[in-house]
Amino acid sequence: MLLSEDRFQRPLWSCLVVALSLAVLGADASAQTNGQIHRGAVEDARNGRFDDALPSLRALVLREPNVLRWRYDLVAVLSWANRHVEARDAARNLRLGNNTPSYVLAAIGKSALEAGDAARSLQSWSRLLQRQPKNADTLLGVALAQLAGADPKPAGATLQRLMATVGNNRPQRQAIAEALR
Repeated sequence: MLLSEDRFQRPLWSCLVVALSLAVLGADASAQTNGQIHRGAVEDARNGRFDDALPSLRALVLREPNVLRWRYDLVAVLSWANRHVEARDAARNLRLGNNTPSYVLAAIGKSALEAGDAARSLQSWSRLLQRQPKNADTLLGVALAQLAGADPKPAGATLQRLMATVGNNRPQRQAIAEALR
């Protein structure tokens, strides 16, 4: 048989090896490209260029919706850009667990509160408070969410904890008073 001859099998085998190599390299290049896009978007966001960062992050989430890192950063950047309704909506299906980064919990807490969802805000800030029980920003977030919620009574105790945490630090006390107005 002609096809069983060595001269035909060798080129066929070589073509198969080349095709598989290109497929593997192509997959690595795609992941690398996504990583580069993400790094660029994060750098843009850190430099205050939210309008440059958001299209890249949205594209990454559309391309790979199960990659939590892309979704986390989209929510955070939307919050930093004061697009609180969009941030709240983008975070709606995210489970707030032990692996949720602290910066994402803070972004969700802030944006949910600004978008009128006190319950989601309190859920997020409370999860963060478990990690940072003496953080003034976190305590303030919890207190504001409690004040906006259906039962604002617990806010008094939280505000007392907050004032004990900041002590006599006048700038922090003034910032708290401003936030409570």
